[in-house]
Amino acid sequence: MIYKKAKLTEKRNIPANPCRGMLQLFYHKAGEDWSYEEARACLVKDESLILLETDLSGYKNKKPDEASLKEIAKIIDFFTENNKDVILRPVYDNKGHALISEPSDYGILKDHLYALCRIIRDKNIFVIQGLMIGNWGEMHGSRYTGDRYLKELYAILKDNTGDEVFYAVRCPYQYRILTGGGIDRRLGLFDDAILSSETDMGTFAPEGHTDTGDSHLPRSREAELDFENLVCGYAPNGGEAVYGDGYVKTVSQRDIISVFRRMRLTYLNRLYDRKIIDIWENEKCTLPGLWKGDSFLEYIKDHLGYRLVIRKTMARMIRYSKGTRKLRITVKIQNTGFAPVYIKNSVFIIFKGPETIKCETQWDLGDIGREDLNDTKEYESIIDVPREKGKYDLYICAHKTKDRKPIYFTNSDGQEQIKLGTVKI
Repeated sequence: MIYKKAKLTEKRNIPANPCRGMLQLFYHKAGEDWSYEEARACLVKDESLILLETDLSGYKNKKPDEASLKEIAKIIDFFTENNKDVILRPVYDNKGHALISEPSDYGILKDHLYALCRIIRDKNIFVIQGLMIGNWGEMHGSRYTGDRYLKELYAILKDNTGDEVFYAVRCPYQYRILTGGGIDRRLGLFDDAILSSETDMGTFAPEGHTDTGDSHLPRSREAELDFENLVCGYAPNGGEAVYGDGYVKTVSQRDIISVFRRMRLTYLNRLYDRKIIDIWENEKCTLPGLWKGDSFLEYIKDHLGYRLVIRKTMARMIRYSKGTRKLRITVKIQNTGFAPVYIKNSVFIIFKGPETIKCETQWDLGDIGREDLNDTKEYESIIDVPREKGKYDLYICAHKTKDRKPIYFTNSDGQEQIKLGTVKI
């Protein structure tokens, strides 16, 4: 057997991978008309994610009617049909007045959450942000922020939605309240004040703070970033960058990227805050690599979530008793993005030659970078050799298991299948 490796180089312009990247916000108020035509015109082709904020404030003191619930399900289906993965944020308030907008009866709030879970249970939802409560759905400024409320609302969500949905809370201290200080592999975070100030508007404790160990209080910036790095090895983190008091102008590009890596940032609002987005778009990237001299925003966009680079391949024949032969395939893959692959995925090796054979591996791309970003993992499979002798091109491809959306490696200009090399048998 002769194996000739293909030349593998990292490229920039790959199609949008599922469940990562820049996203656009869409707003829907339950019980009011929603324009599918207008939404379709706003969709960004080369982005895979959208954030749907659905407002239930019109039903603050009553049960939502079935037609309004079905409309929420229909809107989620609309985005799925348009090849978008959905982050859902159910809210009562989008103006900063949660105390006015939320139900005064906690029983009604729970009924709303149960009803919402029923209609979204089997939908294509990547993350559910928040627990419906608080100003802008950010879990502050509400009468329902006590431990009992938070734990009960979260339990309703977990018990009544699909087993592949992730959840997110606004602050690390809320995460600790819900988990008792442990790790919940389905619970992540969202930060809608990224780099707005030294504290991310209260996400972290101010400089000089002494940690008392109180789970109801934020810790220092460094301590919370370490915490985010740990727990978001299992569930996504994302949100909005905000100009705020100009703190971002005091931080270098290298430090910004370090923060995003420690956060394991998977998604970012493409329009808010436009002031900070414009700064990054007009800055030239000073970091080494393919992006140097280009827009710093392009570097950020390309590294949100996972970015998978095939670094090395190898194939050799293994001879078994009774003359049977198999091929040992080894592929080294690096994740250079800010975060791991959180979605369930399937990886295949394909022989193309006198006959075509597609072999499913047991590899999980989520293993790369879960503990150490920029880590390289070596995957190996032993595969039956094609029966017919000849020359075979060897390819790799991957997809999201649930809906078979392609997962692109960066060694391509848009091909779903990457050639690893040629085997002559």
